[in-house]
Amino acid sequence: MDAHEPAFLEIVLDSAEFTFDGRYEIENPLHEALTAAGIGEVTGGGGMGKSNIDVEVSDLQAGLALVRRVLGGLKVAASTVIYAQQGDQAKGTGQVTTYRVYEQL
Repeated sequence: MDAHEPAFLEIVLDSAEFTFDGRYEIENPLHEALTAAGIGEVTGGGGMGKSNIDVEVSDLQAGLALVRRVLGGLKVAASTVIYAQQGDQAKGTGQVTTYRVYEQL
């Protein structure tokens, strides 16, 4: 996985540990931070049992660092997971890496 290439991030939060009134309380600060930095945007989300937020970033390393900083500042649950996908899954050239919000890199 090339740390400075574009990536799709899926942030997955366990609904049982969700302490926010709605996903928008996470999506809005994330979107604002990503667009202000010029490195990405929130592109969607959903959930049943788990809440997910979809993010596209132009640089995986910078985008992941910013997303983790925002999520940590919001004090999301430690069980929150970030899946980073690069490449084309349909062509077999894709790769997915799993990150935790609070783990050390």
